[in-house]
Amino acid sequence: MKNILISLLVFFVFSSVKGQELLPFVENFTKSKYNGDNQVWSIAQGSDNAFYFANYHYLLRYNGVRWEKYSLPNKTIIRSVFTDDDKIYSGSYNEFGYWKREFC
Repeated sequence: MKNILISLLVFFVFSSVKGQELLPFVENFTKSKYNGDNQVWSIAQGSDNAFYFANYHYLLRYNGVRWEKYSLPNKTIIRSVFTDDDKIYSGSYNEFGYWKREFC
């Protein structure tokens, strides 16, 4: 009798766990949280596993904990971003170049 109760308990525990639908974790960020502009034109993930966003006038970097904001000297709209090893390429109106991360 004891074995039957234990078997039923194990069956119900595992059947309820297997029956659950697991959804991926999604976190939404407001404009005030990342301190940038409204429009995001392009997204890329770098070799450092951080995400880079072409965000209107800024290049935003998010490492999973902290947001960093970089701007071009002439404040033009950054429309594209691409990563290759330690370089982050960005394109703007009549301007193209790359950013290079310096590790201290």
